[in-house]
Amino acid sequence: KSKANAILQVFGVNITDGLSAAEQTLLVDKGILFDGTVQRNYTTTFNLYMGIFDFKTAYDQKSASDRTKISQTLLILGIILSDNTINESDITAFANEGVILDASNAPRNVAVTLTLYTEVQNFKSAYDNFVTTPQGKQAIDAALLALGINLADGAISKTDLLNMANNGVVLDSNNQPRDHVATLNFYVSQASLADAVQNFQTAYNALSSAYKSKANAILQVFGVNIADGLST
Repeated sequence: KSKANAILQVFGVNITDGLSAAEQTLLVDKGILFDGTVQRNYTTTFNLYMGIFDFKTAYDQKSASDRTKISQTLLILGIILSDNTINESDITAFANEGVILDASNAPRNVAVTLTLYTEVQNFKSAYDNFVTTPQGKQAIDAALLALGINLADGAISKTDLLNMANNGVVLDSNNQPRDHVATLNFYVSQASLADAVQNFQTAYNALSSAYKSKANAILQVFGVNIADGLST
């Protein structure tokens, strides 16, 4: 109740001492009771409010460095916690952007969300500072673009953030941070592998029929039949 009331007070409502006529008007005017003309699911509403309170509490307990990173990610979603307050627009964004509740309105794991938001910024820093060739940079951008992520424009968009989360780019299957430099190296190596395979296939294709049969006989020792193309 105390958590829910702390969020309701942002709207000027104090439900702990009963609801005055003015507060009942606020419940309607602020869209707390109704979504248009349809009553909201109040269990979901209170889960949202309690989740926002818990999120802010966990955010406040993070180190200054992590709070800065989390704040940068939240800003993408239209949420500002760096001013140490929660306002109505923050609450709206928390709800609309699925920060607190998932698509089925189940509460998200706050610790995982905060780790995700921190690691998104760590990944971007690793990307910005990664030393590679122009071809390596192109390989990384192509790999990310295949996942629906575009960091080549210098910014993280909502789409980038969503796809980093959904595609396990910054957190592994256990919701632990990945080694971002290792991830970037992997993207480069995969592109190098694809290039090498293509060059190998091209060299094979240039052989005469007699030489192709000889080469294929040896490759079959390794379980490779290049005559019908190379599988992955």
